[in-house]
Amino acid sequence: SLRRDLGPEAGMSVQLFRVLRRLLGGPGQGRLIWALGADVFEGMQHWSEKARTFLQPGDTCDALFLFTREGWTHERLIKAAQAVGDSPCQVCVMPMPEDLLGISSHKARGALVRESADRDVPDMRALHMMLTPSVAKFCLERPDVLRIYAHQ
Repeated sequence: SLRRDLGPEAGMSVQLFRVLRRLLGGPGQGRLIWALGADVFEGMQHWSEKARTFLQPGDTCDALFLFTREGWTHERLIKAAQAVGDSPCQVCVMPMPEDLLGISSHKARGALVRESADRDVPDMRALHMMLTPSVAKFCLERPDVLRIYAHQ
């Protein structure tokens, strides 16, 4: 993965976003959107100065997509944003559909790895509970993706 290739320090720094920006054509080119759970965003308060360096349109991220689960209120999001501090990034809040509230990317990656390793023919019904059919199919057809997921 790109993070691994950059190494433990650069892969967890503003350099990750600057490399992604270069892949989009350089500063001011393309649109780099960071999608994350609101819980991760809330945790940024513990590293807010570093987080703000990740949220610089045209240089690092142009926008944030925050996925919320049950229990997230407007007030809680505002409090999290205030803890992180001012950011010129566009922020879009996307509530998770009710049928996906119990799903996490960590669980979905684990299911993909288990299904690919445990069976000659993966149980697509089980995967479709967590992933769209096209995403599940794409991931299962990519041994490189599955190897990365196995280590996460």
